Amino acid sequence: MEEKAKEVPISQLVYLNKPEIPVILLGVISAAINGVVFPIFGILLSGIVKLYYEPSSELRKYSKLRALMFVILGLVVNMEISWFDEPRHSSGAIGARLSSDSATVRGLVGDTLALYVRNMEATATAGLVIAFTASWELAFIILGLLLLVGVNACANEVHKRIQYQC
Repeated sequence: MEEKAKEVPISQLVYLNKPEIPVILLGVISAAINGVVFPIFGILLSGIVKLYYEPSSELRKYSKLRALMFVILGLVVNMEISWFDEPRHSSGAIGARLSSDSATVRGLVGDTLALYVRNMEATATAGLVIAFTASWELAFIILGLLLLVGVNACANEVHKRIQYQC
């Protein structure tokens, strides 16, 4: 006979992670910085294209400034991808470690919160601020489409829960 997995409320996971609140806050701040990187990259890239229409005297001055901004942005977003190339960091080894180490599972709330802050709060907010400063009409269209995407995500979640209960 197959047993159904017991559903655990998110509040219980938050309560278990109470001792890690300082680390979670640091993670939230880091996730917010990481989430704002892509909108900043878009602003810098569009600024470089705009530079080509400036007089040559200003082109040299502002191109150095933009290049410095890209260097700073590169230092903020430095990620070492070769970490995953090592055999002890393969997806199988990481999966085995996660399933065997119950203390690592407690990080679920922190990782989920960081992902939420990075994707929903920081990136969406920065993107909307940029959109509203560029063209408020287009920003309202994008905002309406984001609302539809959110409704679709909620409908999918409800559909999954209904299927799970059946």
